[in-house]
Amino acid sequence: MALRASGTFFFALALAFTSTLPARGTVYEVGDALPFPTIGSVPWESLEPGDTVRIHHRAADYHEKWVLCRRGTASQPIVIQGVPSSSGVLPVI
Repeated sequence: MALRASGTFFFALALAFTSTLPARGTVYEVGDALPFPTIGSVPWESLEPGDTVRIHHRAADYHEKWVLCRRGTASQPIVIQGVPSSSGVLPVI
């Protein structure tokens, strides 16, 4: 798990991707047959504190790169969360 903190900026990015923080902002669901079919289709430039991006497991690995240029806060981080399959397999990015 990678955790980067700078001032009031908290951003958690990990392929273990588990979080118990309640969603306070917009939730972006990424995966096959979901509102955002690819990681790149998420409006990264528009994320706000408290937003959550949930990347769902799928049969094919995600072969994508993205840049997060937004900041969360200590109390409302921007969370990137992996969602496992029904058998517990996490997405591969």
